Amino acid sequence: MPKIAYVSFKHTVPSSQLTGFWAELAKHAEETGEMTYINEDFKLLSAQTALLKQFGMDVVNVGWNDPAICWEDYDAIVVRSTWDYHRADNYPHFMAWLERVEKLPVWNPVRVMRWNSDKHYLRELQHMGVRIPPSVWVEKGEVANIAQMMRDNGWASAIAKPCVGAGAYGLLRYDTIAQAQAGQDEFAQATAKQAMIVQQLVEQVVTEGEWSYIFFIGADGQPSFSHALQKIPQTGDIRVQGGQNIPQNPSDEFIQQARDMVLAVQSLFTTPLLYARVDVVPIDGVLMLMELELIEPYFFFAEMNDTAPIQRFIHALRVVLG
Repeated sequence: MPKIAYVSFKHTVPSSQLTGFWAELAKHAEETGEMTYINEDFKLLSAQTALLKQFGMDVVNVGWNDPAICWEDYDAIVVRSTWDYHRADNYPHFMAWLERVEKLPVWNPVRVMRWNSDKHYLRELQHMGVRIPPSVWVEKGEVANIAQMMRDNGWASAIAKPCVGAGAYGLLRYDTIAQAQAGQDEFAQATAKQAMIVQQLVEQVVTEGEWSYIFFIGADGQPSFSHALQKIPQTGDIRVQGGQNIPQNPSDEFIQQARDMVLAVQSLFTTPLLYARVDVVPIDGVLMLMELELIEPYFFFAEMNDTAPIQRFIHALRVVLG
């Protein structure tokens, strides 16, 4: 029976040494004794016992940072909810772990995940013709004035976020040039510690949110559309975390545009992808790419209220197992 590692993370830092979201997660782990994080997608996937049994799959939730794991014991290593990898204290260790397992059957492929872990990847896709928000990359230690950058580019509003980050980690928002001037010290402190990507604020994110298109590998080895959601932030916010997640049925044209973005990545690495989540905003009939999630995207299985997306993912696992 093929054994599949469904890779999450193990809590290693006491909750007393953490803050906010991470402190809450660690405290829950300490109280329950479940030190390896289990996300909702895994719970729903594990509930598909009949299909897993039919395909002879044994899917095990494990932590990427658990030293007790022997990765050679698995027929496939599927990176799924390694949501702590981007933290400054973890990122070098996660990169080392990727190097450790690189020659094993890892999905997505390690070189793809290494590339996708840094938002400089957006610049490469932009050069390939993928539409992204107007962007400027500021390297670590580079001196830059955020207000002047906005003036030079004709932006009335902007956001800045770390090139290595996930969710809304480290997000800075400037609704006016005056706000940017007032926030220069905070921006300078951020760029002193890490490279940042600065983007014109896309107003549609505030008013309509983002769409997520999820693709899994099909029987032909190519990306196959599974499902889509519209993620609407709370009023006045741009962070879709904590907002509404509404299942949607996008047009064939938009599905193809999102799929073309996944194919662009495959053309760079000449390797198939097990999964991809394409986070976009539709503007005048064209999808604008906000993020292409190829490491640890949440699949929104629970929000779909349908087992079909989960079953499609299990079929995709069967494809990569061969």
